[in-house]
Amino acid sequence: MKDKLHLVIPPGLSDGRYGTGIFLLAELQSLHQTGYHIHLHQFTTMDEFSGEELKNFCQEVSLYQPNTGHKAVSFKMPFAVASCYSAPLIEVLKNDNAPVVFYGTETASILLCEGLWHKRAIIRNPYISPIKYLDNCRFSSGLHKKLYHLYEYLLCGRYELELSKHFPVVPITCQDALMYNRKQNCEVHSIPMMVPEQQISSIEGKGNYCLFFADFNEPEQQRSASWLLRHVFKDLKIPFVIAGNNPSDKLVRQAEHLGHVCVVTDPTPNELQDLIAKSQVVLMPVFSHTGIKAELYSALQKGRHCLYFGPEPDCNIIQACCHKARDLSEIRSLVAQLFDLHFSEEDIQIRNSSLNCMQTQSRTSKFVRLLQQQGN
Repeated sequence: MKDKLHLVIPPGLSDGRYGTGIFLLAELQSLHQTGYHIHLHQFTTMDEFSGEELKNFCQEVSLYQPNTGHKAVSFKMPFAVASCYSAPLIEVLKNDNAPVVFYGTETASILLCEGLWHKRAIIRNPYISPIKYLDNCRFSSGLHKKLYHLYEYLLCGRYELELSKHFPVVPITCQDALMYNRKQNCEVHSIPMMVPEQQISSIEGKGNYCLFFADFNEPEQQRSASWLLRHVFKDLKIPFVIAGNNPSDKLVRQAEHLGHVCVVTDPTPNELQDLIAKSQVVLMPVFSHTGIKAELYSALQKGRHCLYFGPEPDCNIIQACCHKARDLSEIRSLVAQLFDLHFSEEDIQIRNSSLNCMQTQSRTSKFVRLLQQQGN
């Protein structure tokens, strides 16, 4: 009989097109390949559930209605955390001894309930939540939004500190692991993103445009797209496509002022894959100092040249497969050069070799051993 594993994910993470949704889908496939019988618990409404692809790798999928309004108001934890408190989920986990992986601290508040203290559980963090709230504060427009994210940041810091006293935290970057050790002195195990065995489908030759794609519900991504329009493509008359869900009206108006820029709103998974495959340069600006930009994985799987700009990357594949810019002048120069540069068979071989290193079983094996150790 296969070993059983519970995965608990917050709202929005079932969308495998962007951000942590890409990260979750890759790790779910990796764990599925180890032979785990996976029971996925998703906080969402049936109308919003977009995880049909996730069902291919799960034996069971349970949906829970997030708390809203006054039910999600708490003076001890952030709104996103309180919205993922579920009595039915608590009962399911109390009555099953299988280990649990909580994706992000947002879903893990139930671990502080009586009866779950000794649960075999780990917290898999795509990013450090308090830092993410600070980023949202920095990148949001409007004083009320900034104050909201600042208040959530203060609550999240205290909540995470209490949670990490009792359960191990598993970030995906060494940088995040060091930050947890320095600030919280908790049990930390750094395991990079687990990637299933797949061959890349990038096409040799030359694409038709530059591309930036993201989840525009994230303030950082709105800021990134706007920054590229203002500082790069205002002067570079190279075709540029911005794709993603819920781009702001302000961003759409900004793009409309430039005749060589197009915004594709809420593309389907197949449409987004097609946009990536036909692009010449995928741009990856990063302004956050926590986690990784998971869109990079999709870009390397299906796209041609990738251009990274941001903090020193804590990721070997960026060093091996991406062009890196250190400043604005270098970004403009590299975009112009790469737009005319043939993407070769040699580039594909280098990328395949680097992705094979990501797909090593050692990451998944380390994760599985950690699960087996909990509660022993």
